[in-house]
Amino acid sequence: MVAPTIPTPVAPLAPPLAPGPGPVPVNPPPPTGGTGSVTSTSVNTRKRGESAGDTVTQEPVNKVLVIGVDGTNMSKILDAQTPNFQELMQEGTTGVSSIAGHTTISADSWTTILTGVWDTKHGVTNNGITNDFTRFPSVYTQIERAKPELKTASIADWNVLEKIAQGGIGADQVVRTPAISGDDSESQLDAQTTANVAKSIQKDGPDFLFTHLDQVDHAGHLYGGGSQQYIDALERTDANVGTIMDAVRAREAATGEKWTVLVVTDHGHRPELGVGHGFQSPNETSTFVIARGPGFKPGQINPAFGIDDITPTALGILGVPSLSDSDGTDLRSLANHASTPTNRKTAISDMVNANRYPDLLTRLRLGIRSVVSLPAGPLLDGIVDGVNGIRHQLDSVASSGVPVFSQLATATSWALGAFNQGLTAVTNTVVTVVNRLTGAGVVDAAPGDNDRGLPQQVLPAL
Repeated sequence: MVAPTIPTPVAPLAPPLAPGPGPVPVNPPPPTGGTGSVTSTSVNTRKRGESAGDTVTQEPVNKVLVIGVDGTNMSKILDAQTPNFQELMQEGTTGVSSIAGHTTISADSWTTILTGVWDTKHGVTNNGITNDFTRFPSVYTQIERAKPELKTASIADWNVLEKIAQGGIGADQVVRTPAISGDDSESQLDAQTTANVAKSIQKDGPDFLFTHLDQVDHAGHLYGGGSQQYIDALERTDANVGTIMDAVRAREAATGEKWTVLVVTDHGHRPELGVGHGFQSPNETSTFVIARGPGFKPGQINPAFGIDDITPTALGILGVPSLSDSDGTDLRSLANHASTPTNRKTAISDMVNANRYPDLLTRLRLGIRSVVSLPAGPLLDGIVDGVNGIRHQLDSVASSGVPVFSQLATATSWALGAFNQGLTAVTNTVVTVVNRLTGAGVVDAAPGDNDRGLPQQVLPAL
């Protein structure tokens, strides 16, 4: 991993679903068509590189799956009953790192994961939906721009991840799992996301697929990262990961495809109930990457792995060059930092325990940023959504044609719309100024990198 400009990695992720019988066997897919659409079916039955009369051995098709588990501490994975995480660590290589020097806010880190650059370049520092998520091109944009024939998909439950996937030259398929009434733990939400992911793998086999499971972070906010509820959510997430991996293994067996699976978290969690994350304690800045697939030796650990390496790795596997100003690097190029420990749990624990606070000035700088950023985005979104709800009711009155009342409703709706625009502009200006003063968004993308293109059509849910 190439060290970011500011952060310095510290060395040494519907209703309840009834259990099913496992993934349905899948038939080998035809070669990828030229549209890049997840729902498209190629009619070209000739293998890649095959000419009439040739005898050709088709090379395995590479696929990439990124499983994001929000707000998950590796130390808790080691302590809980997590057989599926453990199996992935046995099959692949595990790296624990620190994002000290980088804001431990979800949108900030997921933007880093899905672009390959730190917030010095992408500029996202809060969870608001009004952020510009296209300041630096996402992994979806980079894939679609270089190889539009590849299928890209995002299946997640959060509007920020939906907006990242739709921005620029967006993913071919963007599926957002809707909230489920009464699902206080978000376990049903994750179960539905998991079912959608397994179905996509079995049915479509996208070349790049990102998904996000949220209930661990949710439990951390409600009960604290040291609570039993946090462990319970982690163990349910482990079962979700197992379901997804069953689908991957079934498809690999049926098609001969080679799937690289990257499991990553955006930040950790404080053990006590309170803020949860957003600042610079080692529990908050602790992150990890588990990489399973070609190029990653089983049972190894690698302290050089970082969350900014996810996008460059996915691009490299799919044959897409990384941008010259990417902060991360292809994880496969870091093999010389890997080792095979005699006791993997102890070795990983040692990496976790090596994480430290950054220097006092960095803590102060990012603390100021978090104090502004943490409330700004969600608060703005809440106000704007509330005002838009009122405007919707006023628009109904305006369209009724009732004299005087219709005109009054139209004028009031217009005024509220102007209020929303003004509030958004002022809030974003304040956040941008604070960001710049604290080092976020101060480095522009290289010329041509942020060619945002036009958003593609978002296809229907699975």
